[in-house]
Amino acid sequence: MGGCDSVPPVPKGFADAVLVSDVPIKSDWRNVVLPTGLHPRLAAKIPKFRPDMFTDLSFSMWMDASVKRDRGWLSRAAINALKTSDFCLFKHPDRDSVAQEVSLSETMEKYSSFPLSSQLLSYQKQGFPDDIGLFACGVIARKHTAEVEAFGNAWLMENVRWSLQDQFSFPFLVWKLGLPVSVFNENLKSGPLRWKAHLSPG
Repeated sequence: MGGCDSVPPVPKGFADAVLVSDVPIKSDWRNVVLPTGLHPRLAAKIPKFRPDMFTDLSFSMWMDASVKRDRGWLSRAAINALKTSDFCLFKHPDRDSVAQEVSLSETMEKYSSFPLSSQLLSYQKQGFPDDIGLFACGVIARKHTAEVEAFGNAWLMENVRWSLQDQFSFPFLVWKLGLPVSVFNENLKSGPLRWKAHLSPG
């Protein structure tokens, strides 16, 4: 979205490989064009939070466009994770709480216009304990159940209401909605995936 990324390689082992973009892109992916008029970083949340809208398959693996190489790990990880869980992602490799992530994000220019401290305070006033850990949200395996789809809708609304830093609202909604989640055994940084930088901050 918004020309912020180059097209990553198509991961192996999936029955459908969908590239969602705001303009047509020729590639080996099945391209779905989604011109929303929204800021590109917000528009990109729609397929991220509701991938079921873009494929008829009963489960999916979301990957951020910054994934450079997966060596077939994505499909194997999705199949294994979804045998016992409806939603699986990585633990954050560096931080353990939303409060820690807020402190760092407040120093970043791309989040300077968002009320990050107010978002955290709102969650705390609702009783959010901030003790369930922090998750990295760039790779997500999920079954397309009604519960998971409802979670995706709620996640999108938090991003519209507060900020585009979706790692804040994810643990809060897991706690509030009681969505069972699991984590991949591998480490996000030192594990099987290789990453590349975004072309622009978006």
